[in-house]
Amino acid sequence: MRQSAGTSDPVGLALASIGLGATVGAAIMCAGLFVLRLIQQGAGPGQHVQLEFAVLTGAIFVGVAAAVIVSFRATGAIEDLWRRGVASAIAVFGAVLLATVSAPVDLAIQTPGLVAYVLLLIVGAAWFARAVRRAAAR
Repeated sequence: MRQSAGTSDPVGLALASIGLGATVGAAIMCAGLFVLRLIQQGAGPGQHVQLEFAVLTGAIFVGVAAAVIVSFRATGAIEDLWRRGVASAIAVFGAVLLATVSAPVDLAIQTPGLVAYVLLLIVGAAWFARAVRRAAAR
């Protein structure tokens, strides 16, 4: 097995990049749900079905794409593209799982809960970004 030339800790880098991609993707998806709730509060549920659908599906698509891109770029010190791709795929799975948590938060605490959850995801992303930088520097 070949060692990456860019880092002496490829496993730590991969794990940190998975967390970074997952939290960034989930934050985008949850922010989309927050925007959807704002639209529904302004006009009432079901008034703008096409706009609501576009906002929610757009947020999911952008969140998944962000999870892949962020995780893949964060693992830049790993030379093997297959490993980088696997880390990105796992980051997408993590993003979807973390975004799923927003549903019970939305039902229980509603808009303030969504805002708090998005902020928590942003803090988590900042922490994982720091872990990526540390692992890449080793």
